[in-house]
Amino acid sequence: MHSVTIRMYLKKYRLRFLLIIVCTAASAGLAAAGPLLLGNATTVIFAGIMAKLDGTGRMDFDAIARILRTMMALYLLSTLFASVSSRLAAGISGELAHRLRCAAAGKLHALPIGYYEEHAAGETMACVAEDAETVGQNIGQGVLQMLTAVLTILGTVAMMFFISPVLAVCTVFLFFPAWAALWLMSRRSEKWVKRDQELQAQADGRIEEYYTGRGVVKVFGQEEEAAAEFSRIGRTLSKAAWRADFFSGAMPLVMQLFGNVGYVLAALLGGVLAFDGRLSVGGIQAYIHYIRNLIDPIRQTAQSVTMLQSAGAAWKRIRMLLEEPEEQDLLPVTADTRQNPDMARGETGKNQGAQGEIRFEHVSFGYGEKDVLHDFSAVVSPGRKVALTGMSGIGKTTLVKLLLRFYDCKEGAVYVNGREIRTYDLAELRSLFGVVMQDVWLFHGTVLDNIRYGRPEASEEEARRAAAAVSADAFIERLPEGYHTVIDEEQGGLSRGQKQLLMIARVLLSDPEILILDEATSSVDTKTERQIQTALQTLMRGRTCLIIAHRATTILGADLVLRVE
Repeated sequence: MHSVTIRMYLKKYRLRFLLIIVCTAASAGLAAAGPLLLGNATTVIFAGIMAKLDGTGRMDFDAIARILRTMMALYLLSTLFASVSSRLAAGISGELAHRLRCAAAGKLHALPIGYYEEHAAGETMACVAEDAETVGQNIGQGVLQMLTAVLTILGTVAMMFFISPVLAVCTVFLFFPAWAALWLMSRRSEKWVKRDQELQAQADGRIEEYYTGRGVVKVFGQEEEAAAEFSRIGRTLSKAAWRADFFSGAMPLVMQLFGNVGYVLAALLGGVLAFDGRLSVGGIQAYIHYIRNLIDPIRQTAQSVTMLQSAGAAWKRIRMLLEEPEEQDLLPVTADTRQNPDMARGETGKNQGAQGEIRFEHVSFGYGEKDVLHDFSAVVSPGRKVALTGMSGIGKTTLVKLLLRFYDCKEGAVYVNGREIRTYDLAELRSLFGVVMQDVWLFHGTVLDNIRYGRPEASEEEARRAAAAVSADAFIERLPEGYHTVIDEEQGGLSRGQKQLLMIARVLLSDPEILILDEATSSVDTKTERQIQTALQTLMRGRTCLIIAHRATTILGADLVLRVE
């Protein structure tokens, strides 16, 4: 898997970032001239007052009006350029967050089943939703805020040197310790911002567990224990959030302290320079105004550093998700391979198999270091019904996962229709199978949508025939809107047996070559089991069937029973 960098997502916005830089520079430059013009107006007013007192002149209102009109024009243009920059940055933020959410959500569909068995669902959901939003918003707004602050600082410092190099040198040296303190505190803040986001993801994961397992929590009376455990996580999260907020909030206070010291220095030293005639009254006023203007962008710099740190921590988690290995063909699939599968199968697969045949040849597989299957071999002939039995955990469901290439065997090979399964595209391979599992799942949508899930292009009439074939049409018609009733897994108002019949109708409509029944009736009552068995008989007719079950009623009618030891 190639490395994923944030630059890959940001390069699309190079032109917009360039426009943001130009507009922000124009806005900062125009705004920086304002205090100087205001100082000139003050100087003109002061000179007019002194002239009136001496009786040697009058107030130059025309000059004051010209200065004020120029100031108004500059501030209006500065606001216009700033609004353009803000609009561009907001567009980048929203679009980037959307792209990251889509990339993360798309990645979830490409990940192997093993990923979901090793990672908490809540943490993954937080990565897709919250982290993508954090990166998008904080990068767009954080970059704009940082850029605005830096350009404002540069423009302000330039104007300060223009007014009085002596005062400017003193002020710049005064702010060096402030920058050092800012840097040290940002390093500490980064650590706790990252920790805060990690704990937030853990809390989201635990909430998801409590919600999906709420029935189990109540049945075993673990409400207080669950609340206590979440409280413990919350306290740890609160501690990390407090420290992150403390360092983030302390940075502006440090800059405020140095700014106040700068006010005092400008007033004292500026007064001395004005007394010597080296600085005008308006120059002192403008300089103090520039010091005030310097504090705000430095505070914004501290805030933008925090925002970018938060975006960096969130991006690391998104990048880890995006760089996870995807489901992929482990053997090279080329045009020659497709035309002659034996080229990729090796010596063990040279006997061409019939349509619908499944063959396991010396398969070994394990999760981690623990082997589940060792040197397993079996053949399921076309059109036969083969039942697999054995103790729980012996590897029966693992065989299904190997067939569907949720995992690849460590040794040996699996063949379907005479082809080694790694020579198939994953979509092509899985389209051959229809699976009815113990765990049923309905998606949010109508009954019709759920039946057509495996074959969306099917007509409503075809879906109705499939439902009727498995005797599901009777209860569907009793629903408020029949086939157009909206249901989902959590709030469908359907019994487990009815959900299972919808699953069977879904598989029947997709018309697979090979059928896999994995404990399809293990969690229903006897009456419902008979109804489902009748539906399964319709589904199995004319198909190769691999049946995994413990109940004797489930394996009745099987052509062959294999016991996995």
